[in-house]
Amino acid sequence: MAFLRFACQGVGIEPACREYQGDDALAFVVSLNLKRRHLSESQRGMVAAEIATLTLGTNQHAQICAPSQERAAEMLNVSRRTVQTAAKVKQEGAPELVDAVQQGKVSVSAAADVATLTKPEQAEIVAPLFMVATNPLIRTASLDKT
Repeated sequence: MAFLRFACQGVGIEPACREYQGDDALAFVVSLNLKRRHLSESQRGMVAAEIATLTLGTNQHAQICAPSQERAAEMLNVSRRTVQTAAKVKQEGAPELVDAVQQGKVSVSAAADVATLTKPEQAEIVAPLFMVATNPLIRTASLDKT
């Protein structure tokens, strides 16, 4: 909060703040962020899997327990199966594979299939997704801008 006030003062505006009055702060924050971001079902599943694995004390101001996968799925408007699949990708996937799902480049179900391979194989499979020169759609869009 102090940083927000400082930043606003730096540009000469008064921050618009209000104290949360509800009883489910996590669901409140998730709902606000879902409204401003356009996430795919796979991306929402990854967020739900992350929420379902929050550890006690992650929030330094309140001792909260992680919601169940079912509750996290409900908050993110995905199925529990999507959350379970995302959790598998998080646990067994190479960092590059997890990044690909989080960035919307690969569906969580496809990533779960790839996650059965070795981590070097996974990284090799998703590497082309991050290289502009090997993706013809991105390469064409880039050339059109010049």
